Amino acid sequence: MKYDGIMKKAFFLMIVCVFIITIASIPDVLCYPPAGSDYMPSTTATIELEIIGMFTETVTVNGPTSVGRSSPYDPGDGRIKIDTEIAPMSLTGTSSHIGPITIIESPSKVSNGAIQQLSPGVDFPANSFFDVFVEIQTMVGTFHNDDPVLMQTTINSIPPWGSTYISPPSPIPLKDEHDNIIGFIRHVSHEIPPPPPVGGYSFQMEGYIPAQSVTPYIALLAILTVAFTAIKSKTQRRTKHS
Repeated sequence: MKYDGIMKKAFFLMIVCVFIITIASIPDVLCYPPAGSDYMPSTTATIELEIIGMFTETVTVNGPTSVGRSSPYDPGDGRIKIDTEIAPMSLTGTSSHIGPITIIESPSKVSNGAIQQLSPGVDFPANSFFDVFVEIQTMVGTFHNDDPVLMQTTINSIPPWGSTYISPPSPIPLKDEHDNIIGFIRHVSHEIPPPPPVGGYSFQMEGYIPAQSVTPYIALLAILTVAFTAIKSKTQRRTKHS
């Protein structure tokens, strides 16, 4: 009976080790989520606007942002990639010069982007960027950009909780309804808050276990296999002699 109990414990530990190793052996592409969308209910952007001959002002706007994702794939360099698109987005705030403003994604241009591993086989941190086209609705007119605002950052999860996307210091022409340049978007930052306390999900902590993290378990499995075989053999000999 004593040996039966030992064998059962050894067998249980073997099953656990096999389970962990099986998970680790699944390709890294599965560590990223499948195609889908991420909804971030409260994001904050600061945008430095220049209206030629009138003012230059930094305005803070808040609101929800959604991002669509493709399935992960290898573009050929071994660094797994996900295509992304902002859709939809609606941020509101107030300018001290022109009153309430609403910033939405462009109704005529697609704000595409991507997430990609920095190193092959390592999901996070990852590079993330968007080429953003917006429509800025104000009491004095509706403005838009025809050249994309490049927003980029390094993320540690999907959705990119706790990340801030920043544009390079390169002014982007801002146009009115008649495509006349009336100003510039001089700088933008877009902050994604930490994950909500209830709901949401993060693939920084979840997903599959990297193979390198289970090396000790592989060694443990080998030891347990030897021990299990020895115990089984001894038990069989005892049974035969009894």
